[in-house]
Amino acid sequence: MGCLAKFVKYFLPLCCLLVAGLAYWLYEPMPAELDDPWTMRSIQKMSSLFESVRTYWVGLDNKHELAGIKTYRNILSFFAVRYKLKSVNTTDDYFDKVRVRVYQPAVNKGEDELKPAVVYIHGGGWVYNDVDAYDGVCNRLCEQSGVVVVSVNYRLAPEYPFPTPFTDCFQAVKYFMIEGYKRYDVDPHRIGIVGDSAGGNLAASVANRLRSHSAQFIAPLKMQLLIYPFLQGFNLLTPSRIMYDEPNLSTIVPLRYHAFYISNYIFGNSKHMSRMTGNAHMSSHYKKSQYGKWVSNDLIPDHMKNKFYKEPVNVINADDETAEIYDEILNPDIFPLMNDNLEGLPRTIILSCEYDTLRDDSYFYYLRLRDSNVDVVYRNEPCFHGAVNFALIQSSSSLKFFQLIVDFLKTL
Repeated sequence: MGCLAKFVKYFLPLCCLLVAGLAYWLYEPMPAELDDPWTMRSIQKMSSLFESVRTYWVGLDNKHELAGIKTYRNILSFFAVRYKLKSVNTTDDYFDKVRVRVYQPAVNKGEDELKPAVVYIHGGGWVYNDVDAYDGVCNRLCEQSGVVVVSVNYRLAPEYPFPTPFTDCFQAVKYFMIEGYKRYDVDPHRIGIVGDSAGGNLAASVANRLRSHSAQFIAPLKMQLLIYPFLQGFNLLTPSRIMYDEPNLSTIVPLRYHAFYISNYIFGNSKHMSRMTGNAHMSSHYKKSQYGKWVSNDLIPDHMKNKFYKEPVNVINADDETAEIYDEILNPDIFPLMNDNLEGLPRTIILSCEYDTLRDDSYFYYLRLRDSNVDVVYRNEPCFHGAVNFALIQSSSSLKFFQLIVDFLKTL
């Protein structure tokens, strides 16, 4: 029997079986609106594998938590997409002792036109990622938009819980608007701030705080662009968190990790995780207050609720043991949606992903800004949380989302 005949007889069936097994393992139900369901299935499965490694180390609340977080950081760093583009000049710098990486569009000789700029604050649940992990994102944004991009390498929880990440970002942005813009040929009248996920939280918090420092700047912040931002920790049973959590959808950010990130950002540990997951971390008094009304499930229109949504019932209210968290959850520097005054903010673009547990935070904030007479645009796109990163591996739905960001940056 020849080699080809042996291959056909023995190995071809085995290969077919392996392919069929891989396809079965990869298969997850995906929304019909997605252009690239198999790409997203692959991403979801890889994400699940990474989470399994983290869960092995972390246990989410055991004594090996920090070791697991560090291991997962290394995994993310290893798989991060990095670029070196001839059309972009990259400089590592420090703004008021905070490490940043500046991306400038390469210019032809003789060109001296001042450029618009954005400060980009990366996502990662306040716990993961750094400027290296977002090198590909920021390179591409700079190249495609023609805007100078400043990426902030803020310190991470749980080693550095609030206020350190917020303070690092605020100090870097403030320095750039007062002094740093001069050495990068930036027009001080055309500076914006951008952030995704937890970075969107920090960007919104910084924009809010900058209003009280406006006298120090030549011009105020011109724009904030918030990409699927994590804006509140008050209501963790919003429709999107219920509809797009496991097992309804294999999501990038399942509900249990919302509580993990919040607890580590605020307290530097997972102390209040279990209560947060069931919305048992706030008292009935606060749930009936204006804060509760700002994040009420009733604000989400019916067309944004699908068959998986069920109104939460028998939710336990907080007791005295969790009273220490109230002030933190209501702190507007931690959660911008809890700010009782949002007037005077710059033009705001909020981009959310439909298939994302965080979707409703964006809609809540849009309503608050609209009612505060802020110039605000809200877009909800048919893709997944993490789209800005998935665009680098040519996910078609994520590429459309990325292009939307580029188009808004060009309006600076």
